[in-house]
Amino acid sequence: MAQDFKAAFGFGADSVSISTIDADGIALAAIQELYRKTLELDQLRTEIIELRHTVQALLAKQQNQDKFTPMACDK
Repeated sequence: MAQDFKAAFGFGADSVSISTIDADGIALAAIQELYRKTLELDQLRTEIIELRHTVQALLAKQQNQDKFTPMACDK
């Protein structure tokens, strides 16, 4: 397992043991990345909500215009 850890993260004094400091550092980096991803998802969620409101407003505007547009009659 220590060999896999060293290969995956490039940390460790040797491939026989894992220092607790190395493991803690990796855990902290993972937490920071998860936090960054959470912020990114929150921004995307906000953008989606804004886009949905824009689409709803455009659809409502189109429906209002359709009410006042005369329809062509078939002859």
